[in-house]
Amino acid sequence: MKTSEPLRAESLLKAQKNANTLFEAVESRGLIRPGITENQLNEEIYALALEMFGIDKYWHKRIVRAGTNTLMPYDENPPDLTLANDDILFLDLGPVFEEWEADFGRTFVIGSDSSKLKLRNDIALAFAEGKEYLKTHPDITARDFFQYAVSLAQKYGWEFGGQIAGHLIGQFPHERIPNDKVTLYVHPDNPNRMRGLDADGNQRHWILEIHFVDRARKIGGTTLHSISDISKHQRLADNNEESVNAIDMLKELHADNRALTGYMRTAHEVCEKHNDVATTSLIEVWIDQTERRSWFLAEIVSEF
Repeated sequence: MKTSEPLRAESLLKAQKNANTLFEAVESRGLIRPGITENQLNEEIYALALEMFGIDKYWHKRIVRAGTNTLMPYDENPPDLTLANDDILFLDLGPVFEEWEADFGRTFVIGSDSSKLKLRNDIALAFAEGKEYLKTHPDITARDFFQYAVSLAQKYGWEFGGQIAGHLIGQFPHERIPNDKVTLYVHPDNPNRMRGLDADGNQRHWILEIHFVDRARKIGGTTLHSISDISKHQRLADNNEESVNAIDMLKELHADNRALTGYMRTAHEVCEKHNDVATTSLIEVWIDQTERRSWFLAEIVSEF
């Protein structure tokens, strides 16, 4: 028997309200605290949801991410971090209430770090703006709405960290297309109108996902502030000679690239030690590129 649209909407809103109550309890009961790992917090939240609502079914994996892991998109499975003082974390849960899906996410800050508090507050403001924008643009496509979400990140001074900006929600299990990660998502390549009907003629309901990141502050240290600050940290010497012959230039470039590889390997070790998976991966790409340049330069120089 087909569920009427008013009942579908009412059931989804009830599921959303229950999820909000769960998140409020997570905070009020002090579950979010320094010294606990992401996995431990995840298990405590699962036990709390079971206690409060009898929930043992989730339609997607339960996500608790803190510190540098907050940079990771949904599909990643980063290492288990321990929550620290002055930390930032987000929860992304998909509990199923009486066969109706909720998908609820929220950012929390431990401590009083102003940048992290601003990020948390800006996400909430942007979410409200995005919700209102969708309401006032009933014919918008998923592709255009994704670009609007990206523009919100830029407006507030952040980078948009998600590969999508939302997806469908509904009666469990909601509408899916096997091996298709575009058509039913707020995806940059999805040209379809979001207010369209699903395969059964039902109104589609969407979850908006706002994921802002600041890659410069991901490990909580100071960042470079200006050109003069950068120059103080420079380790490869400039060559300000007015004239340098081609052979000497190639030899110097070769030496600089080899030195740069060594510096990056040191940085890679530091990031690996602190479980900074995102930066470690980037540095590995840069090391490969630099070693490739070094090889070509060595081959050229050896001919002379």
